[in-house]
Amino acid sequence: DYSEDFKPRSCTWVYREGYFLRNDADGYAAAIYWAFSTLTTVGYGDISATNPMEQTFSMCIMLLGVSWYAYIVSSMSSIMASFDGQARLVREKLNSVSEFTRDLGLSGELSRRVNSFYEYAYTKKNPWIRAHNYDAEEILEGLSSQLRTEVILFVEQPLIEAIPFLQDK
Repeated sequence: DYSEDFKPRSCTWVYREGYFLRNDADGYAAAIYWAFSTLTTVGYGDISATNPMEQTFSMCIMLLGVSWYAYIVSSMSSIMASFDGQARLVREKLNSVSEFTRDLGLSGELSRRVNSFYEYAYTKKNPWIRAHNYDAEEILEGLSSQLRTEVILFVEQPLIEAIPFLQDK
């Protein structure tokens, strides 16, 4: 029977399970088991480990379970991040095409057609189109021959008009 001094302490798991009477190694094993059970959110349930060997085995299983859960969550996060990365890359490419057409001062209709072409090409994941932050040659190379010709003629129109041989042709 405990004296009045021990009554408040008798409510703790150390006294309830009798760890204060065991050796220090058992107490440390129990404390680490308690920490693992709490941190891994496994809990104690109706059946829990009571001796150091069971506690050590339980901690290994908890660590394995938490590691597996962390692996699954990180894999899903990586997959979601790659989706976001691909969308960002497509957005950057489309923005560079828009900047390209704006800098050239293409007419509204021609600009819209070039943007529509690349929007279709990028969203359909055509691998042959590779425009990286406003590389004019790559953007022009990816256009159909008719659209590329129209863009080049629009851009070079002042030069073409200045050549007498090409006037009225």
